[in-house]
Amino acid sequence: MYSGRFSQVFPDVASSRIWLKRALRVYETKMLVLERLATIADHPSAGEFTEAISDSWKKLLFLSFHDVAPGTGMDEGYAEARQNIEYLKGLLNSLMPRVLNAILENDPGHDDYGDIAVFNPLSWDVANWVEVDLEFEEGQIHRIDGLKSSSREIDIEFLRYSRYEDESLRSASIGFVADVPAMGYRIYKTMGRKPKNSPQAPIALRGNQIENRFFKLSYSAETGLVEVFQNGRKVCLANELVLEDEFGDLYYHHQILKKPLKTEGGEGLKYGSFRIDDFGFDKPLDGTSLRRVINIAT
Repeated sequence: MYSGRFSQVFPDVASSRIWLKRALRVYETKMLVLERLATIADHPSAGEFTEAISDSWKKLLFLSFHDVAPGTGMDEGYAEARQNIEYLKGLLNSLMPRVLNAILENDPGHDDYGDIAVFNPLSWDVANWVEVDLEFEEGQIHRIDGLKSSSREIDIEFLRYSRYEDESLRSASIGFVADVPAMGYRIYKTMGRKPKNSPQAPIALRGNQIENRFFKLSYSAETGLVEVFQNGRKVCLANELVLEDEFGDLYYHHQILKKPLKTEGGEGLKYGSFRIDDFGFDKPLDGTSLRRVINIAT
């Protein structure tokens, strides 16, 4: 673990109580996001939020303590750690919507022109895939063909939906690419018509290749391996599983062989390549081409 080769791979006792390591990373991030958004919403001045945020940090710092985070103590000692994680989960799940709603309430027109709010707590602009669950009253909405934000109109993809007896939408899960400014949010309103001049880049399928304006993916239906190209240059081999020998304890990583035991690419000391059972694409419900999902069953 302390050698030059593995110093960045195993910087701590990462093999013990991985549930605790994951919880630390999750709630450290959520606490930072909550504080940023609460500052924008001007909620730190409110006693109830200040006290809750302070109490959450105390619970999190207990989990980060040297004798807790490594995970090498007795099982009985980690009951309190699990209680703290459940406390953080419940409290942050309750506080976050209230803080987000407080931000929207400071925007006097959001109820008039918006159905969906997408927040970006990062310090740079983000354009990324978003999935939203919507519910409607009977007779309210019969179709959704796109979203609008100010003068910008974008396409959507239906993931799931259900209808009332009058064929109006009861619920819908949609996906779309949101473009949100740094430390800000964007409001989207549903549209009953197709977007005009949608900026969505097309995805082309040609044989065993998928291509958009950024990347080209070439896949193998036999092995499930994916080669990724950018500007005509291969940048990586994706989706490859590599099995290596490893032994050791909670503190030290050891490896006897310098070559993998088995890889999906066919290399390895003991075994050949993997075999897949099925390979194909998800077909969108409404025929849109916002994305293509490759399904590989082994």
